[in-house]
Order: sequence, then structure tokens, then C-alpha cells
Amino acid sequence: LLRLFILSLFLLINSFCFSQTDFRLPLDKITVTGNFCEIRPGHFHAGLDLRTDASKNLPIYSIGDGYISRIKISTYGYGNVIYVTHPGGYVSVYAHQHHFTDKLEKHMRKKQKENETFELELFPAKDELPIKKGDVIGYSGNTGSSQAPHLHFEIRDEKTEAALNPFKF
Repeated sequence: LLRLFILSLFLLINSFCFSQTDFRLPLDKITVTGNFCEIRPGHFHAGLDLRTDASKNLPIYSIGDGYISRIKISTYGYGNVIYVTHPGGYVSVYAHQHHFTDKLEKHMRKKQKENETFELELFPAKDELPIKKGDVIGYSGNTGSSQAPHLHFEIRDEKTEAALNPFKF
């Protein structure tokens, strides 16, 4: 436990000293419960799991300006997930959301009816769903392949979709 605390403290200090952008935190309070590149059955963890104290419906914020480039509703995997593309070639990922903001919920419900399906994945145009840093984009939850309410958060390279270490941001 002491080693985990020291490692977490080192990574936190490192992230502030070597931050590559002016991103904000995706939640008001950050407690990491799953680390980047942590060994999982059959894969490495591609992001951070952020504790929401077993609560649903905590606001999730866009870490920076950009646009919603992908939005998905699914009963498996990331569940309700939003991808925000930011200037500079980064994409932030917010998974396992309980629900999206009212505007996005209405947009998705309309598309579900049009497509006559619950599970849906959309790739909005760059000018369709713009987002500003700090905008609420959704609310914490436990959708998809999740064991308890939390936010699974990632930062990816826009071109390669390779997962990047969120602590560097």
C-alpha cells in the first residue's frame, strides 16, 4: 500500500511538472483506482479508472476545447462513451457514463429511433457538436463492461488512436 501511494504521488508530481497541455481534470475530485498500462486479463489497461465513490450522476467535464467526434451507446465494452477531439492531435475518452447531457441524450434518442436500435455509434461532423473546456458532457455511471460506478478516462493520439499516458497531461 505504501509503494502504491509513493508511486501515485510520484506520477502526480511528474504530471504537474511535465504537463504537455492546458487540460483540466474530467471530474471535480480525482482518485485513481486503475492505472495506465496496468496489467489486466489479456491486455494492458488503456487509461485511468477514476473513483466516483460508488456514485452515479457526478458531472464529467471536457478536459479541453474541441468537438465530440464519436459517441456510442452499448451494453458491453465502454457502455455509454464520448470521444472528444482536441486541437493538437489528442482525443479524450469518457467511458461507462450513466447518461449524457440533455442535449446529447435528445440527439442520441432521435438517432436511435431513426435507426430502430438501442446500441448506436455515431461519428458527428467537426462542426456538429462543439465542446468547450469545462463543459459538462455527461454523468458518471456503470454502463457497459463495468464492475462499479466510475469514469474510465483515456487520452489517445488522434491519428493512430494509440493510448497515451494521461499523467503526462
